[in-house]
Amino acid sequence: MPRTDPRQCGFTMPELVMVIVITGILAATVAPKMFGSSSFDEFGYRSELRSAIAFAQKTAIAARRYVCVDVAASEAVFTMLPTEPENVGATISCTKSIALPKGRSSCTGNPSHKICPPSGVTSGAGSWIFDPLGRPVNAAKTALTAAVSISVTNQPDIVIEAETGYVR
Repeated sequence: MPRTDPRQCGFTMPELVMVIVITGILAATVAPKMFGSSSFDEFGYRSELRSAIAFAQKTAIAARRYVCVDVAASEAVFTMLPTEPENVGATISCTKSIALPKGRSSCTGNPSHKICPPSGVTSGAGSWIFDPLGRPVNAAKTALTAAVSISVTNQPDIVIEAETGYVR
């Protein structure tokens, strides 16, 4: 029924009901994602781990040393070979801790060379070494032939390219 009186304005009952229904659907589907912190924790840990791996590669190049990266489900550890690369024997054994840039590490004691995931977040395991040119190698100093891939809960994998050591 058309309105003829210009003083009558507002919404009709079906319009109000539709707004309430749409608001209810949005509240039921979007609110848990907006207020739950698990997806933010997962994304934050993946970003922090990716940055730390890239930092380890750059440290290997800048210091001209072998840098070891050991990623496990509960922590990621970054260490460096304390001696010149020319003085290394047949295998590499990193013992010197690398001070990573400050992050939100939740490791016990807050060590500067470890990153621990928040509760409910895990990562895949992997272990490799960046040589003084930034390329990933194994403990016998043999270049890796395939890219290294590290997974983080509900996030895209972190990939370290075999030839260049590029972290993406």
